[in-house]
Amino acid sequence: MTLEREFPMTAATLPVLFISHGAPLFAIEAGSTGPALTRWGEGLQLPENGLRGIVIMSPHWMARSPAVMSNPAPATWHDFGGFPPALYELQYPAPGSPALAADVLGLLREAGMAADSDAERPLDHGAWVPLMHLFPRRMYRWCKWLCRRVTARLRCMPWAARCAACGRRACCS
Repeated sequence: MTLEREFPMTAATLPVLFISHGAPLFAIEAGSTGPALTRWGEGLQLPENGLRGIVIMSPHWMARSPAVMSNPAPATWHDFGGFPPALYELQYPAPGSPALAADVLGLLREAGMAADSDAERPLDHGAWVPLMHLFPRRMYRWCKWLCRRVTARLRCMPWAARCAACGRRACCS
């Protein structure tokens, strides 16, 4: 079964994806997974799907309370050590979206979660490594959010339900 048949994409139902970034080396040693993600990203980008932005939740951002990244031009952060020099030369200068971040903040607050905006946060490898395969041309604006700790993940479920509704009402699809 193909991803397209298993997870059909339309403007009304863009998917929520779980994409593991694996080790940082996945950025330069993509194997068959990197090209598969690129093909999947091409399908997401079809005009009839209406993709306008991306919301990312990365496990590499930890803070005391939920936050949303609102940096309009985040730096590529090489938040790892001990890898080949070629990995540190990679950049993923994708534009951030303060407007999308504001929508996500609103959804978090509607779900009863106090959240802050972070306009200084760089893009960690938990986000840029899979994104560089999924959207190599960096043409979509995005924002990133965190939900405090692993033990707090269940409290993020109301936000996930709001995010699904958000895609249908076209604020952060």
